[in-house]
Amino acid sequence: MLLYIIESSLQCTMTNNSTKKGITKMNEASIIGRIMEEPVFSHKAKVSEESFFFTVVAVKSKRGEDHIPIMVNETLLKKSELKEGKIVKIMGQLHSINLKDKDDNTHMQKYVYARKLETLRDDELEDENVISMEGWVCTNKITRKTRDGNLYNKFILKVYREYGKADYIHCVVWERRTTSTRDIQRGDKVKLAGSLRSRSHKTQEGGTREVYEVSVKYLEKLV
Repeated sequence: MLLYIIESSLQCTMTNNSTKKGITKMNEASIIGRIMEEPVFSHKAKVSEESFFFTVVAVKSKRGEDHIPIMVNETLLKKSELKEGKIVKIMGQLHSINLKDKDDNTHMQKYVYARKLETLRDDELEDENVISMEGWVCTNKITRKTRDGNLYNKFILKVYREYGKADYIHCVVWERRTTSTRDIQRGDKVKLAGSLRSRSHKTQEGGTREVYEVSVKYLEKLV
């Protein structure tokens, strides 16, 4: 399916005492896994006219397998042999965008923007999925339970990046770590680490869609 990037429309409010001063722009992603599909053209940059491509990397985890969307620019793509089945190590950042599909439906997508990329041999495969970020909690924390009774907290983290842009990252903190969110409120600056997880859900149209969120393993409130 061909996807088109459109300008983000998410409004994420913070408390009055939050500020842009001292922005660190910490956003790091490290992914090792296997290419699931050949890279497909996504879009061209308006100024540089550089082309960008999407692919998906499968990373094994204790819960099964996560499918991580990867965006690669044409320069990196030319230097690397990104074929289906190849093992790759990707260093980059976790970004968010609004996507519009061929039916003109819009939804938010997370992807890892590759800044460094290398192909590995099969015997070098050690699945890795690590996300580290600093940002501002820009929604009220929501506490819910799964059907199995497992408690979890959810919030959205606003992470600034170059050129005045920001990414909006959905985060989930599971039961045994929910105590770390006890004092977290909208407007707080936090540092966290975890993994990008993918799961499928049914849409109102009866189809399925992949949802991506950071499963938080470490969370620290910053002063």
